[in-house]
Amino acid sequence: MKRFILLSAWIICWGCTDYAPAPFQDPDTGGDSDSDTDSDTDSDTDSDTDSDTDSDTDSDTDTGEDVCNSGTAAAEICGDAMTVGRDQIATTIAGDNTSFAADVTLTCDSFTQNGNDVVYRVYLYVGEILNASLDAAGADMSLALVYDGVSSGLTCESKTVAACVDDNTGFGEEHFSWEATVEGWHYVIVDSFYTTASGQGAFTLDMNISNPQLGICYDGSTVSSCTSNHDLYFHWDDVDIVQAPMFNHDSSSYIGMDWLHTHTAYQGYAIHSFDLPCSDTWYVWGLTETTNTGHTFGLTMDLIDWDNPGIWDIDDSTPIPTTTSYSWTLVKDGPTSPWTWDLGPGTHALSLFGDTFDGNYPTIGYVYITNDGSFTPPDPNTLTP
Repeated sequence: MKRFILLSAWIICWGCTDYAPAPFQDPDTGGDSDSDTDSDTDSDTDSDTDSDTDSDTDSDTDTGEDVCNSGTAAAEICGDAMTVGRDQIATTIAGDNTSFAADVTLTCDSFTQNGNDVVYRVYLYVGEILNASLDAAGADMSLALVYDGVSSGLTCESKTVAACVDDNTGFGEEHFSWEATVEGWHYVIVDSFYTTASGQGAFTLDMNISNPQLGICYDGSTVSSCTSNHDLYFHWDDVDIVQAPMFNHDSSSYIGMDWLHTHTAYQGYAIHSFDLPCSDTWYVWGLTETTNTGHTFGLTMDLIDWDNPGIWDIDDSTPIPTTTSYSWTLVKDGPTSPWTWDLGPGTHALSLFGDTFDGNYPTIGYVYITNDGSFTPPDPNTLTP
């Protein structure tokens, strides 16, 4: 939630074209709390139980033996961060930084975060992708991720910064995606540029791991790989997030199906969430309508590369005709190479961005997601919206 001091707009160069997507919208559920006891016989700020008999301000004596379950801590610094267990990570955290101290002073987008901060941690394995979204409806907050990499230490400032986002004006949302390059604790920090009430108040923090390691606890179960083919489909109905000038509309070709289209080139987006049953490599098909060459959409999965989405060229996707003006097209990176995503079980999000604009085209209706590399889409008339 960056303050704009000299700039009147934040323009993102996507394909050397001005493009500024609005932030992802987050749900508001769930909660977390922190409390602790200590058997020290003197003043002690440790988050664990020990037998020290002297004043102790060091913490982080949790060696990471239990990475599956959440724990309690003061959550003021990285050395005493609130543990978010892998089994609970997909549960929305409802927090409030009003009563917290301003201990962490990272720099996000050239702005030093001097406000009240709350520090969480989650254990990641190499190659896992952590997605985090922060929503503070009544305050201007930032979101950061640090870990013990090139730099390490007890304080957050001494660790390696993976992400630090303070992009949105006023009370907008913040989000990041990060692929872990080392195994260990990764620290998620809710902070603010403001030391006043403008940077304080309630927030929700949503996190997930888009490709959790097999055999490691996650969301209450052991992640397993798919042993058979699975597919699911959806269309762009009213429950999806649709940001103007992208819009959805009832189809006249297939009753009950909503199609998606942008009114302005390189602007607007839509997000649809879906659930997968197991871990595998997944493909995406779209029922598209176009009357010209060079029609494209931008596309991302699980908010990764949000500011630089990939370009899906419909003409390179070897369309499979239907009985209408629509064709099934496999999302490809060029004429021969399908895009694939290695995704684990649980909830994921497909984001589609407005790219080319040619009157009423291109449009996209049904979307199929499958782990079958030989999948053949069905007749759209057989699908039930």
